[in-house]
Amino acid sequence: MWIALALLVAGCQVTTAPSVLSQTWVQDGDRAVEGIALVLDDGQALTTQWFTGHTTIVALGYTSCPDVCPTTLAGVATALDALAADGIVARGLFIAIDPERDTAGLSEFVRHFHPNIHGATGTPEALLQAADTLGGAFRIASGPDGPTVDHSTSVFIVDANARVAGYQLRPSDGASLASDLQQWTSAHGPAIAVHDGWVRPAIPGSRVTAAYGVLENRGLQPVTVVSVDSPLATQVELHETFTDGRMAGMRPTMVTIEQGGTAELRPGGAHFMVFDIPETAQSVPFKLTLDDGTTAWIRVPVTHP
Repeated sequence: MWIALALLVAGCQVTTAPSVLSQTWVQDGDRAVEGIALVLDDGQALTTQWFTGHTTIVALGYTSCPDVCPTTLAGVATALDALAADGIVARGLFIAIDPERDTAGLSEFVRHFHPNIHGATGTPEALLQAADTLGGAFRIASGPDGPTVDHSTSVFIVDANARVAGYQLRPSDGASLASDLQQWTSAHGPAIAVHDGWVRPAIPGSRVTAAYGVLENRGLQPVTVVSVDSPLATQVELHETFTDGRMAGMRPTMVTIEQGGTAELRPGGAHFMVFDIPETAQSVPFKLTLDDGTTAWIRVPVTHP
């Protein structure tokens, strides 16, 4: 019996270990990112709204880490460049878990790796809550030579609806991280992407501005955008400008995009009419409602063309 049991255990180890060791992507239970109360390195509050409209790659760590964190962030930077080349809107977030040592210089630390990696930190209680929300963990303990810090090494993927989609094991390999995310976005990513998008900066004394860009249909059938809204605006309307003789006006419209095709939002044509965006807004997330009842998120920068 003991010989048979030993052979059975050995057999299990031989047959299961390779698949476990090679696994990199773990699908999550689709949990909402809620209740996070951290501060970004630019001084803005990190809220659920910050995650909407794009994919976010989140890592836990600390700025005085000499090995794991720099390697992970270098991998995130590689993944962001690969995703951008594939037209996927994504950005990185480094949650610094040692605020006593991490707050000063956090912005310079994350920007060293990529201009689209952001830093955030907060109180110990808020950091623990944020890590738990994502599905990670960390521990800071006192040691004879100073504090010791342990933390999850996986990176967590938050989708455009601010929900944890999954996490990637061993994320130091940027090419592997990019490959996993490209496969995930092809199956679960947005049906609509935006290229060359821009929102006209708010004009002093006016409540209204406009958003433009090229919408791309990555779905398997034609779609029509029937309405638009944004958590950053009091109202968004889908309009088109038309001319009748010497007169110009605006009217409500819908935008149809053929499978694999594009539709342009441009000055003098179809556009998003956006009300009351904050003057400090750097980008605006838009939720597009399609004619089949589904929704897709895009994020458009606030800038001059």
